[in-house]
Amino acid sequence: MLELKEYFIKLLLSAILGGLIGLERDVRGKAAGLRTHILVALGSTLFMLVSMEIYTLYRDSNSDSVLRIDPARVAAQIIAGIGFIGAGAVIRNGIDVRGLTTAGCIWVCAGVGMAVGVGNFYLASFATFVALFSLLFLNKVEQMYFKDSYVKLDLIFDDYPQLLDNIKLYIKNKNLDLRLFEFEKDIILKKLKISIVFKLKFRTRKNFYLKTFIADIERDFVNDLKFISWKEPTI
Repeated sequence: MLELKEYFIKLLLSAILGGLIGLERDVRGKAAGLRTHILVALGSTLFMLVSMEIYTLYRDSNSDSVLRIDPARVAAQIIAGIGFIGAGAVIRNGIDVRGLTTAGCIWVCAGVGMAVGVGNFYLASFATFVALFSLLFLNKVEQMYFKDSYVKLDLIFDDYPQLLDNIKLYIKNKNLDLRLFEFEKDIILKKLKISIVFKLKFRTRKNFYLKTFIADIERDFVNDLKFISWKEPTI
């Protein structure tokens, strides 16, 4: 029972430490945040515990046995294999990145399967409980604190020779934390399409800032602006 308690403590500690790192990333507005880091840390600990369990089961094999036990080999091979599967769950579409938490879930589930395979049902059950708790309930925690966010603006203008330079200067004077600036010109329709992505600090009142910024653009380019929309991409 003492060994089981030690396992639970290790899993909890790894979840806490991983969560602290994930919290910092989440506050910075990154895609791999609180829950993803908890799952990765939890999975890593689980892999190591299961590897040691395998070694404990077969360490008494005599020297004549063909069985050679290396506790690190199992974890190394499975982590490498699961890494490819996890990478397949991550989808990148332009500046959007999705599927990181799913990749973490795949990794933890592999560890749970290994624990069940060696007969440590308590370890597998407890790891599953911690993972489910982080997925089902910590999303509410994530909504309780301010964090950095990214905003993507799409704008369409009636084009004229100096418009692009004017817009670049206008955005520069706004002192935005600009992360992406793309433009496309339609020579036939004489339209200019611009996409910009910028970062908002967590201290910023996001809705107020966006409404003010959009209102400024609509006012200052009232004769040229034909369309404007915005969304929050996942970085």
